[in-house]
Amino acid sequence: MGSKKDEAFLAARGMLQGALTTDDSLKMRREERSREERDLRHLIRLVPYYPKKRSSPQTRTSKSSIPI
Repeated sequence: MGSKKDEAFLAARGMLQGALTTDDSLKMRREERSREERDLRHLIRLVPYYPKKRSSPQTRTSKSSIPI
């Protein structure tokens, strides 16, 4: 009887430990994903400005060169 209880306890503890480790790994993945999303959002926020920055000096120089 005692050995069956011990086995059940060990099995339950193993399942709990497994659940805790998977929860930790999920939390780690979630943190990595949020970090990647933050980096991507930062890049996406920067991307639209690049064409404007590149095109604006060209348009400015062409506009300023025409009157001169």
